[in-house]
Amino acid sequence: MSTALSRTALAGLYAAARVGLVTPMRDGMNLVAKEFVAAQNADDPGVLILSRFAGAADEFREALLVNPYDPDAVGAAIARAMVMPKDERKKRHAELYAALLRNDISKWGDRFLKTLVPQDKESATREAQALRDFVAAPATESAAIAPTRPPATRQ
Repeated sequence: MSTALSRTALAGLYAAARVGLVTPMRDGMNLVAKEFVAAQNADDPGVLILSRFAGAADEFREALLVNPYDPDAVGAAIARAMVMPKDERKKRHAELYAALLRNDISKWGDRFLKTLVPQDKESATREAQALRDFVAAPATESAAIAPTRPPATRQ
């Protein structure tokens, strides 16, 4: 598919899907997995199959986690998802949705910012002084760091 969909159309597709197959070969596509979970009807949810390499796999342990390099395992997960009993689908979805709520954008932002803030006054003072020193540095010092001409190319 090479055509962009509206958010409404995409949410409708996620909601109608019985299985969400999100299998990046490395970390990525976390929002796709989260959007799939958020769009599901809690009374009759679809099943998320997620690459174990996706960052979301750390928090979405109730998804069917697969190695995307193993086509037999992916196929088995699809087959399992298609016949999964409703009670199991509901239980898995409830856990996935709870994980989604535990890690919303506000909570993620708060955790991110807390890691940037020093935990003690001495560290905060030292970091503030380092920042002041950097900002106050004469332009000639920063010019010495920057190259004056492009690097020579090999021939």
